[in-house]
Amino acid sequence: MPESIKFVLATSLVECAGAVLMTVVVLRLHRVYNRTYLRHMALSWAALAVYFFASAIALAAAITGVAASSPTRLAASMISLVAGYWQVAWLVIGTTEVSYGGWITRRKELYVLGVCAAVAIVTPLLYVTDPAASSQRLFLRFGIKSLVTGLAFVAVGIAVHQARRGKFLGRGMVTFAFVAYGLQQLIYFAFTTHQLSSDHYSPIGPYLTFVDFFLLMMIGLGTVVWLLEAERDRVARATRTIDYLANFDPVTGLPNRRAFLERVGLATEQVRAERAGTLLTLDVDGFSAINDTLGRAAGDRLLHALSERITAALDTNDLLARVGDDEIAVFLPDVRSESGAHDAAAQLLDAARSPFDRGGRSLYVTVNAGVALYPDDGETAETLLQSAQAALHAAQQRGRDGFQLYQPSMSSLAADRLAFEISLRGALERGEFAVHYQPIVALPEGELTGFEVLVRWHHAKRGLLLPAEFLGIAEGIGLLPRLEWWVVAEATRQLAAWRKRGAVFLQLSVNLSPHGLQHPETTTRFLEAVAERSIPPEQLQVEITESTAIPHPEATLKALQELRAEGVRIAVDDFGTGFSSLSHLRAFPVDLVKMDRSFVRVLDAQPRDTALAAGIVSLAHALGLPVVAEGVETENQREALIELACDFGQGFLFGTPLDPAACERLLFGDDEVAGTSDAG
Repeated sequence: MPESIKFVLATSLVECAGAVLMTVVVLRLHRVYNRTYLRHMALSWAALAVYFFASAIALAAAITGVAASSPTRLAASMISLVAGYWQVAWLVIGTTEVSYGGWITRRKELYVLGVCAAVAIVTPLLYVTDPAASSQRLFLRFGIKSLVTGLAFVAVGIAVHQARRGKFLGRGMVTFAFVAYGLQQLIYFAFTTHQLSSDHYSPIGPYLTFVDFFLLMMIGLGTVVWLLEAERDRVARATRTIDYLANFDPVTGLPNRRAFLERVGLATEQVRAERAGTLLTLDVDGFSAINDTLGRAAGDRLLHALSERITAALDTNDLLARVGDDEIAVFLPDVRSESGAHDAAAQLLDAARSPFDRGGRSLYVTVNAGVALYPDDGETAETLLQSAQAALHAAQQRGRDGFQLYQPSMSSLAADRLAFEISLRGALERGEFAVHYQPIVALPEGELTGFEVLVRWHHAKRGLLLPAEFLGIAEGIGLLPRLEWWVVAEATRQLAAWRKRGAVFLQLSVNLSPHGLQHPETTTRFLEAVAERSIPPEQLQVEITESTAIPHPEATLKALQELRAEGVRIAVDDFGTGFSSLSHLRAFPVDLVKMDRSFVRVLDAQPRDTALAAGIVSLAHALGLPVVAEGVETENQREALIELACDFGQGFLFGTPLDPAACERLLFGDDEVAGTSDAG
């Protein structure tokens, strides 16, 4: 027996050195790949090294005759058992993580380690003072550990086998080694039980420690191989993903612009003999408003559903791709005439008109289309697509839900529009926008009561541009919400400065577009600007048109109610021109009505026109709302409005839109400050 114990002592030290080596290897892998399970694997190997070393000390103490109750031998036994149980726990945790993904929480890990430590510390204390209970101590210290370790390793080995995803050599090695090591530990348990029950010592057990070490090294080597194979598989999957993203749109699954042009190029080569083919580009009307109000995820779902509809309407040899944010391109190699292109465009527009389901609610959209014919409108795929996009811009300028065939003159127009868009995108950062203020006066006194806030663009080449010349394009490229927030911030800053100089009576009216009002951050930013400048909310008025409210009445009502609750006044601009004016006056929290200039322009022309204006004023007054008449340019119009009991007037008769310096000259008599005005 002493020979076998010495043999076990020697092999324990060798196994300790091997475990230290594996700890270093796995730690280096952890530093490279930063995987949580590698940290647990490294801790497991470190615990195994401690287990072998502490076991060697305990065996050495036993060989030299040290009593089982001595502090040295008892401490060595406790440390070896704690390390042994922890080694099993960390190995099981790490293997489970790499098999099933994710990782155990730190709290659960500490709980498992605490239970293992408690068992390992209590076990050596049992029968420690009874010299005749050596068999019981051996069973408690090594027999139970062998049983627990064996069952745990077999269970984890089976779990790893059942969780196999892919044929990895390393995973197979780990599975085999886990089951074999578990069975080996169960054999130890059987040897220990047999020895204690028969008082017969088996010399085979100690010589199986080399098999233990071989299986543990196999687990370590299998883990490394498994890791490298998993990383190789991950890199391969990432490569496939990159290749997919380089050629396809992840939202719709359609080819992207680059892949589409390549495929159209090949298709035109095939039909070059027939000299035929049609390319269409389709753009969703008001797509930026959908993203702003419903969220980008809803916009993505809409594009995906639209692409499926268009695909269903095409033949198998037609090509479809997403070539822009909300732009889909279609190449029809079998459509060879203008009439055929006309029919194809009408069919695709009709496919888009049916409502889309949005969580049980219907969403209606329309599209515009641009059409280009091969080879008349482009010899190459790139030029053909550019021609179709130029036709698309022309269709967009004509309105919604329509299509346009390409004309040669559109190329220069498209180039001019593109240059204009590029300039507009950077105008805000370059400080080219300015805020002007048009006076609003009380009737009949003509006393100044406030200003309407208007934005102007100082274009480098075209000079001072009015809103009608750029706001529509700003809306199309998604710039309008930022521009309106800037206007609000600038106007509130200016009003705060005028209030400090004594103009505490002024009221500013700010226009908000449908996109601006329905943007989720508009109300918050508006109120933040008011609070930051310490301006009474009732001195600010938001002007909306009926077109602002019609597309999304629920979102509009919510935003207006939030503003109104804080004291901001609400005005309906261009009143009288829509078909649902009265319904909007009843539905929305309106404080004031602005009568459209078209009713003012003809006040002194026909009695019938005067009756219309009188009806608008009477209707508003019946609802308790004051009226501002827009576009007042002559004395006759002013006198007619006074006779109709209109409350306020705005127009060139009372003042053109003024820059801040001109406003200060009007308000405070600052003659030394030069000011300019415009007539837009």
